[in-house]
Amino acid sequence: MMKALALIEAMSNANGISGFENDAVQTALKFVNDSIDVTVDKMNNCYLVPKEKDEKSPTVLIDGHLDELGLLVQSITDSGLLRVINIGGWDIKNLLSQKMRLVTDDGVVIKGIVASKPVHFLSDSERNKPVAIEDLLVDVGVSSKEEVVGLGIRIGLALVPDVAFEYQQMTQTMIGKAFDNRLGCSLVVETLNECTAKGHRHIIGSLSVQEEVGGRGAEVVGNVVNADLCIVFEGSPADDTFTSRGEAQGAIGKGVQIRIADRTMISHPGLTRLAVRLAKEKGIPYQETVRRGGGTNGATYHIKGKGIPCIVLGVPVRYVHAHYGIAKYHDYEAARELAIAVIEYVKANGLDF
Repeated sequence: MMKALALIEAMSNANGISGFENDAVQTALKFVNDSIDVTVDKMNNCYLVPKEKDEKSPTVLIDGHLDELGLLVQSITDSGLLRVINIGGWDIKNLLSQKMRLVTDDGVVIKGIVASKPVHFLSDSERNKPVAIEDLLVDVGVSSKEEVVGLGIRIGLALVPDVAFEYQQMTQTMIGKAFDNRLGCSLVVETLNECTAKGHRHIIGSLSVQEEVGGRGAEVVGNVVNADLCIVFEGSPADDTFTSRGEAQGAIGKGVQIRIADRTMISHPGLTRLAVRLAKEKGIPYQETVRRGGGTNGATYHIKGKGIPCIVLGVPVRYVHAHYGIAKYHDYEAARELAIAVIEYVKANGLDF
């Protein structure tokens, strides 16, 4: 457990908005076993392939996307504030007064606050006006454009939430940023490490990029990897804080989330039934979900080649796509255990589901 938490902490704390995932890539590779070959393509997609891969069994692709939501410096005002664009699907009002960080080309970390106008100065019309990304400014504590440039800040630098991972032992609760989808990335690494140690070498791991801006990395991975089956790991939105207990399909502490459908993919029914059956047989806590919205890299993978049976295994995360997420380690473990059960079934039985 401590080794897994160290991996999750490192991945959560790493910087890596869409298109700028290098820090997250390098962090993940520190935890990959020597029995796995690593290649990184020109987009920064990372491929993890067991040495002496089993070519007789069906190839299972396990995927987690590296990128997190963030901001990009769009311009610098004369008064030393940073105008930004959003990278990924923020609820913009959640950014107000939050702490962000960027890294200059020289490796210097600079922190700032998303500026908000004090309530004392707000007009009635401003109080009721929706917040637009064009209105956001990041304050790094200086008062002129020249000072900003002197710090090494330039147009095009990436900002991420300045949040440090925490684990609450009493409740087995993880708190941190980028659980969508650094929890999924951690699951890819852990699952691959454990499976290769058991001699299961019919799997390929992918840590893909730019999912939050349209699954662009998965488009490339899907062209490179000739998979027979795909498991997509996700830090999935929890719904248990605003949905009745009887209707919640993404409650933290209730196990891995098996996604039946969302607006971009209908999971392979036979594979979904197999996952549910294996969870029941092995006593793995699970919950099934049908999403009205949302989407994952599964949308890309399941229509590659002649079609690939695909399933999404999610770790429910409260307050996803915000600075802080809350998730349970218990659910993370359930996702890993169920993925391994599916991988072992495929090795023994092929694609008979």
